[in-house]
Amino acid sequence: MELSNIVYTWDDIDVCVDSIVRQISFDDRGKHLTHIGGIPRGGFILATMLSHRLNLEYVSDYKEACKVNPKSFLLCDDISDTGNTFKKYKSVHPYDYCLTASMHYKDSSSFMPDFWAIHLIDDRWVEYPWEKK
Repeated sequence: MELSNIVYTWDDIDVCVDSIVRQISFDDRGKHLTHIGGIPRGGFILATMLSHRLNLEYVSDYKEACKVNPKSFLLCDDISDTGNTFKKYKSVHPYDYCLTASMHYKDSSSFMPDFWAIHLIDDRWVEYPWEKK
């Protein structure tokens, strides 16, 4: 039996972002965050939403991110699916020591973000509202 896709609305995304904000606010590591950036494409949206709610400076340019203390930088993506994207970015300075956040973290992923809203135990495809055609 094939599992159906999980379809999220903007209201669902707001709930996910609120969850991540709470986690960061109650985590001592979150107190040191000053800057935030996103992995293209879905990470941009999460990073923008979190930057507003956490009052973090948004960094969109890689060269600018390299100037930021990595321990005060939060790197975002919409999902840690296989984990390969996070691993790729975390293998490059300054991202090697930054914190990470995603809305979804799949059990099958090879990378566990520091903060996530929903842990998915199956491998269903996640559809976000910004992916609608």
